[in-house]
Amino acid sequence: MITISRLPLTLACFFFGIFFGFMAMGLTPASAAPSCDDLAALAADPMAKSDPVDFKDLEANLVIETCLDALSKTAADDPMSNHSTDAMIKGRLLLNLGRGYLAAGQT
Repeated sequence: MITISRLPLTLACFFFGIFFGFMAMGLTPASAAPSCDDLAALAADPMAKSDPVDFKDLEANLVIETCLDALSKTAADDPMSNHSTDAMIKGRLLLNLGRGYLAAGQT
């Protein structure tokens, strides 16, 4: 029987178990949707975070939507952020976004 004094510990263990169980199965929010890098990484990009995607395999509208969303979430305007790192991330996202626009026939 669980006593009142052990209830917080029991609940904490339960929720940590659930959380780590989902992580072990790969069911994290980050894996729910492909990232801008997953959809449009360029083989010639030394900063690429995903396997390269051939131009013919780009899903243009999905790339554009995903990369615009990722760009809107960058912390470039945060005074506490590392601006050089943010600039590299933003540059990579812009490169991927440009590939999406090219694949869609938009220039």
